[in-house]
Amino acid sequence: MLAALWFRRWGSALAAGAAIVLYHFANPHLLSFRYGESDLVQMALFIAVGLITARLTQDAQRLRALASTDDLTGLHNLRSFEGHLESVVRAARITGAPVSMIALDVDRPTVELRAFGTIGLRIVL
Repeated sequence: MLAALWFRRWGSALAAGAAIVLYHFANPHLLSFRYGESDLVQMALFIAVGLITARLTQDAQRLRALASTDDLTGLHNLRSFEGHLESVVRAARITGAPVSMIALDVDRPTVELRAFGTIGLRIVL
C-alpha cells in the first residue's frame, strides 16, 4: 500500500509482483510452478489489492486537490490558505522577512456574470 502512495499504479503493480515472488519463496513447493486453485486465488488477490490501492490513492489525491481549489477560478481557497499560512508565517519569523497578503472578495459576481457570461467571469476573476 505504501508503494501505491509513492509510485502510484506502477508501484502497486510492482508491490503485488513482489508479494507473489515472496509467496513463492515462503512456499517452496510452489517453485515447481504447479499451482492449485487456492494459489491462483491468492495471487489474484495480491494483484487486486495492489491495483485497488493505487486507484484509491489517485482518488484521494484528486479529492485533496478539489478540496483546496475553487471550481470556477482554479485558485486556492480558504482551506488551502489556512494550510499554508502557518508555514509561511513560521518561515518569515525564522528569516525575519516581511509577509504581505492581497485579499480579493467578490461578493456579488452576478453583475459580471450577466454582463460577460461564465467564460467572461472566469477571465475577470
